[in-house]
Amino acid sequence: MSENSKWEREVGIFEAFLQAAPDFAGEKITDWKHSRNDSPDIICVDRAGARIGLEMTEWLHEEQTRNFSRWERVLRDVKFSSDWTIDIYLDPFGRDCAVADRASLVAETNRIITEATSRPQVWESGLLSFAVAGGELADRAPTVAKYCNVVAGHSPGSGRLLLQSGGAFSPADAARALATVMAKKVNNESYSKLKELLQLRSLYLLIYYDIAILKNTPNLDVDVARTAASTLQGPTPFDAIFVLMFPGAEVNSRQVYRIPN
Repeated sequence: MSENSKWEREVGIFEAFLQAAPDFAGEKITDWKHSRNDSPDIICVDRAGARIGLEMTEWLHEEQTRNFSRWERVLRDVKFSSDWTIDIYLDPFGRDCAVADRASLVAETNRIITEATSRPQVWESGLLSFAVAGGELADRAPTVAKYCNVVAGHSPGSGRLLLQSGGAFSPADAARALATVMAKKVNNESYSKLKELLQLRSLYLLIYYDIAILKNTPNLDVDVARTAASTLQGPTPFDAIFVLMFPGAEVNSRQVYRIPN
């Protein structure tokens, strides 16, 4: 992702946060701008003229995200008709694919999709669909079965291959990821100096949960407020910490958690 794309994304996420929590700073925000390469990421001005800083970071499990990106590169050679959507359920989620298995995995996946899309079933939804799983998957595509528990598809579709979480996973992975990204910020003493240097009335931390719903162990059953609060082991440079869930959702579907310092 280019720097401009990253900045544009962060601007959109902050706009979503501001819509969901317009009074996060205690006063109405009248102006704000993205700081680009500088910290904090957002500088706001409230209606009293006070300057407010907001640092942003994403709730991501870095190792799982890297593995997911490798899976996307491995499977980019899978071929199928543009009127289908293909879902591949990774099992266990977050595991990498061995280099020696990659060519046969792609070949087997192509064969499964070609065969399945030539004889799809019509489900109750009215869509042409298929799902290859369990023993059938192990018999027909042993390399695929080594890493995935279901290969499925439906038409009409988007022409996209989507990686999904399959098998058993622990929400503890998602909780640890939240604690890790939060600790990196709250334990960084430079933010205290920034607050004084930039003459900020307040400095906040915004942690947002966005693409991790696709690329990481889902955050099922994570007690966000409790996990975040338990990570704080003393004073922090931030006046409060906010966790924003699903910035791309409708305003009334977004969740904002406020974690006091």
